[in-house]
Amino acid sequence: MAKVKAHRTRGRPRNRVFLCPATVFVQPLVGLWIQILRIPYGVMFPLILIFCVIGVYGTVGSPFHLGLMLIFGVLGYLLRRTGHDLAPMILGFVLGPLLEVNVRRSLIASDGDWGFLLTRPIGLTCVGLAALILIISVVPAIRAKRAVLKTED
Repeated sequence: MAKVKAHRTRGRPRNRVFLCPATVFVQPLVGLWIQILRIPYGVMFPLILIFCVIGVYGTVGSPFHLGLMLIFGVLGYLLRRTGHDLAPMILGFVLGPLLEVNVRRSLIASDGDWGFLLTRPIGLTCVGLAALILIISVVPAIRAKRAVLKTED
């Protein structure tokens, strides 16, 4: 009888195997998700709030985390009311720790020298793109402010 080798995989390929059938089962339910969007806000909001409370308390079981959820919920509401975009903040919360770990790893590899960002092609490209995006987003605001100041004179 032949011995069967166990299939050894790391976490990522195994997760992809489970993700693919999940999308196959979720895709036919798109019509159901669209119907859920037709539920009035006055009914949907309390349901979402109840599910959030059950999820936080069921996962951690700590009243502290319920309070933390409440604080961030109020913060998100206030930011939305004042016209701030929430997507960049959520991206920052999600990608921030990953960026921090990788920058720390790069600094350890370069013996604490920040110059590697400007001497390597990929680092230089990232710094250049970040500077370009910053300039593109700031220059129109500066021009608009100057135009307002010129019209006031």
